[in-house]
Amino acid sequence: MKRLAAAALATLAACATPGEPLAPAPPPSFAEVKTLLLVRSSTGRAGRAKDPLDGLDESLRAHGYQTRIVELGSKPPKEQVPLERLFVQLEARAGVPRGDRFGARSYADAGRQAAETVVALGVDAVASYHRLDGRTSLATAPVQPPVGGTAGMYPTVPHALVGPMGALALVDRSGHMATFPWGEPDDGLADPGVPVNPAEAIDLFVRTLAGVPPDDDR
Repeated sequence: MKRLAAAALATLAACATPGEPLAPAPPPSFAEVKTLLLVRSSTGRAGRAKDPLDGLDESLRAHGYQTRIVELGSKPPKEQVPLERLFVQLEARAGVPRGDRFGARSYADAGRQAAETVVALGVDAVASYHRLDGRTSLATAPVQPPVGGTAGMYPTVPHALVGPMGALALVDRSGHMATFPWGEPDDGLADPGVPVNPAEAIDLFVRTLAGVPPDDDR
């Protein structure tokens, strides 16, 4: 999985546009979703009766969606390899710390392969749950020059960016992707439209599928 994660990050880096503004509304194709495959990793699930994916499943069913859950083991069978690859791609996107993703919730293009995987699975969309546990990544920032100093003449220093504790992700058969992370430091970037726990993420996920803009109070 580590090799797949590295490849997924490289793909995302190639298609991401730094500073790209958040879309004002979810992609229209989300409103066409009626059936979803919900996927999670079975690793570390021992003793866990329920997790946010079960909550998402219940909420989606209550809103009339058709769902089924798939668990990926540490060595998925051959027929699950495309789904595992998609899961890793979604996790790579969902786990990016807020300071690196230029916005707390973004819609993106997951690419043709992701779209083809969803189609091959016979559903309108794939949703995933990721236990991220606040993973950190290194970023660099310039050292502040002393008074009278010249910016650009001082080296950059690495600093840790703390990512979310968990996330839900979504990709439809058109390749449109959305992530719903929660539980990370806001670093002064608090946004009332950003989930702070799994329950809020589930609510935002369902609203997004329905095409409701993030700041709509309906």
